[in-house]
This record gives sequence, structure tokens and C-alpha cells, in this order.
Amino acid sequence: IANPAHRLAAALASMKTDGDLDVAIEGFYDGRNVPTPEDEALVDKLVSRFNAERALIDLGVTRFKQDSVREAIRARCFQSEFNVAGLKSGFVAEGGHKVIVPHEAVAAIDMRPLDGMSVENMLASMRRHLDKHGFQDVTIEPLSQGYAGGGSPPGDWAVKELLATYGECGIDPEVWPRDALAIAAKLFTDLGMSWIATLPGHANRRHSANEYIQLKGYRRSIEFTIR
Repeated sequence: IANPAHRLAAALASMKTDGDLDVAIEGFYDGRNVPTPEDEALVDKLVSRFNAERALIDLGVTRFKQDSVREAIRARCFQSEFNVAGLKSGFVAEGGHKVIVPHEAVAAIDMRPLDGMSVENMLASMRRHLDKHGFQDVTIEPLSQGYAGGGSPPGDWAVKELLATYGECGIDPEVWPRDALAIAAKLFTDLGMSWIATLPGHANRRHSANEYIQLKGYRRSIEFTIR
């Protein structure tokens, strides 16, 4: 009989391009907004000031999977996440081994809709892909309805006011056209409201066991918000 762990591993591998660089599912990106010249200009500025060596140390890795820093930053801004957050199958004995064929295999996957994409289409394209490539036995179980992201363009009035306030405080912030976050920003932008995620200060390793924020930056953020 087929091994469910092998089947799931093959199904997951079929949905990514070589080198784990992007999603290989046909129709997955349907509706995605194309990056504007303003977005690309922001990427160029980020590349010029991005400390890749420091970032790799903070992440505890030796290299980015992309061939250049610019490609890595563009991927973070303009590509969807299709991240395998966890795998479970069979049994692993500490200091020993059991010869078994697992009865099932489960993977937890994170996906990030970009501006213009829909959760419904992403799931439907996954189903079509699995069926087309012979994985009809692999089921998809959404754990939530999901939500689309969004943001405000560089020319938005709120963005201009925010950058002006940074300037008054003597701060030169990094401006990202988009970030790899799962936040329901589209709920606000669809209503014509501006959406910006920012504050001065330093925090890192979000959603991990050692997530942290510096108190100095926290106090500075309060002062910044009041201003």
C-alpha cells in the first residue's frame, strides 16, 4: 500500500517551484495586483540600506534562498507565502526505531493572499492542482475563512503625514511597500480608510517562543503616537 507520508511529501513538493522559491500552482495568483513603479522604487531604497549580514545573524541562517538581496526583498513584498508550518505522520522513537507504515499524514500550511487575490480562489486552485497531478486522495481542510491583505500607497495622505512626523522626530524609517504579515487590512482599505503598520522602536521574532520588544523603543512609540 502507499505510504501517506510519501504521498503528502510529494503533493507538497509539487506545489512549489525548484529551490522553494515560489508557488507552482496554476491560477494561484489570479487577481494579484502588479507592483507599481512606486513600489519598485521603495524596494530599490530598501536594498541600498538593508543589512543582509545582520539579518542572517538574527534569523540564525547562512543565506537567503534567493540569489540576491533584491530578489529576497521583492519576494517578501510581492510573493505569497506558502509555508509548511508543521508535518505529522507515523512515529519517531527517541533512541530507537519502529518499522511501520503511517496510517495518515497531516501538514499545516500558511498562505498569504496578496492585494487582489482571494482566499476562495487560492483554495480552489490548490484543489485543481492536486487533482490534476494525481493527488485526489489528499484533502484540504481550511481552519479559518482567512482574509486578504492590503495597504496604502506611498502617495496616501496618511503615509505622507506619518513620514513627516518621523522627520520631525529625527527618524529616517524604512518604508516597505508591503510586508509578509497576516493582517485583515483589506477590511479597512475597502472602506476607503488608510492602513499603515508602523512605530519606532525595535521588536523581533514575532510569533516565536522568544518574541521580544525593547522597552526604550516601546516608550518612544508612545511618544510618537501622541505626537
